[in-house]
Amino acid sequence: FNLTGLNSMVPYYDYALDVMLDVDISQENLSEEQRDIIDTAAEVLYGLIHSRFILTARGMHLMNEKFQAGDFGKCPRICCNSQHVLPVGQSDVPRVSSVQIFCGSCHDVFHPRSSRHSTVDGAFFGTTFCHLFLLTHLDAISPKPLVNYTPKIYGFRINKESPYYKQRIAKTEDAMERHKLRYEKMQRNAEQNNNNNNSNNRRQLPPGTEIQQQQQLQQQQQLQQQQLQQQ
Repeated sequence: FNLTGLNSMVPYYDYALDVMLDVDISQENLSEEQRDIIDTAAEVLYGLIHSRFILTARGMHLMNEKFQAGDFGKCPRICCNSQHVLPVGQSDVPRVSSVQIFCGSCHDVFHPRSSRHSTVDGAFFGTTFCHLFLLTHLDAISPKPLVNYTPKIYGFRINKESPYYKQRIAKTEDAMERHKLRYEKMQRNAEQNNNNNNSNNRRQLPPGTEIQQQQQLQQQQQLQQQQLQQQ
């Protein structure tokens, strides 16, 4: 399976992969803190592998069964008429945001209703899956909502040129700019944290292992020199 690049995103990658594959590894020389880091890294690695698996033909098939059954929930927007939704991440970098739900009808993103889903990292589904799924399952694409809610006062529609709409537009533009800046900052911080973890937590040998290897290497070199002298 394609694991390319994951070793640069997950600290203690080799140990985490062994834990995920249930391979017996010696943890006698690992501290409690290192064990906790490895366990957490294994969870992240599993989630990132999951985000790649659901892009495969087999993964798409399994996700389609869940989508058709409505396992991911329904759009909370009234005008979408309970359209089934798909999970989506706002970033492919872990620890940026939790998983959200995407509605193929209104093309909007919402927080999942289940509190259990709110603890799942959005990177475990990624930013690509839901859109690639709809592109490869055209029958799952829904039309836009046929009706939209219209604000009224005493039964009359509000004029589009009124302060009601103009103030809303101005505040929306300001909020979008602030959101963009905040999101870019979160992305930079997440990438910086991952880079720091990867540089400090590449598969580290347990304490004493490196010294033992050096001693073994010196002994081998001495043995080779003795054999050369005897010859």
